[in-house]
Amino acid sequence: MQIYWIENGRRRGPATAPDIISLVRLGDLPADTPGWHAGCSGWLPLRELPALRDFLTPQEAEEPAVETPPGLPPIPPAPAAPAAAPTAEQQQRRATLNTLLNPSASSRFLARAVDMGIYAITTLSILRCLDLPYSPFYLPSAPLFWLPYPAIEALLFTIIGTTPGKHWLGIRLASLRKRPGLGTMLLRSYLVYVIGLGCMLPPFNLITLLLCYRRHSRRNFMPWDIAAATLPIMQQRSTVTTRLIVAFFLYFCLTLSGNLIRPWLPDIERDMQQQSPRAAEIIRRWTTP
Repeated sequence: MQIYWIENGRRRGPATAPDIISLVRLGDLPADTPGWHAGCSGWLPLRELPALRDFLTPQEAEEPAVETPPGLPPIPPAPAAPAAAPTAEQQQRRATLNTLLNPSASSRFLARAVDMGIYAITTLSILRCLDLPYSPFYLPSAPLFWLPYPAIEALLFTIIGTTPGKHWLGIRLASLRKRPGLGTMLLRSYLVYVIGLGCMLPPFNLITLLLCYRRHSRRNFMPWDIAAATLPIMQQRSTVTTRLIVAFFLYFCLTLSGNLIRPWLPDIERDMQQQSPRAAEIIRRWTTP
């Protein structure tokens, strides 16, 4: 979404919503600057624009009016100050916006796939080391298998501000208000689990992924980022080499997960035979040398 604003009597822009938020957070653009984007009937303060009002903290409430004694003259108007040119520090700060890139939907998807791959092989390795008997809840296809994942993600965000997958792709999570606590990050992560991943229930997870991709393409902001007042920031674009390495890593995670599940295949086949004989036949052919 392209946003325009008025600065020193001149129209500026267009700029994306993350750029405007960064300017306000850096102190280079007041939150009451008149702004406009498609869908607005006129110029509004930036904090009141529909695309920004969930992220920009409103100003403190004005002090209540105090009764003035009779005869007190009104405050004279302040002389109009000439428009000041941006200082070198402000220009340097604005230059940093070139590196504050909004992560693309594909980058966020790859980062989450890496995190989920690491979680899957780690959890399956622990279950195999404990030599626990087979349970359908131990399989990655079970929604309960992923239930602890948002809590681990929230803990990582609270401590280091990112996750292994996001760090690999150069993405970090910035707070738009104050340093978020564990409760805020838990809210964000479980909103991702429910709204973004559909509680890992097929086919709802595929439907929610498509809907989230469409929303990201239109607004760049996701519901969980609005709820937690966070903004994912990519400091540099991921290269083709990085994406190829990520693809090989995901293939490694799938292969290792299959090897870790292989000892449970007879039990899985027995359960599948009771529920779906055709699926059991497919597994039997896969496991037969």
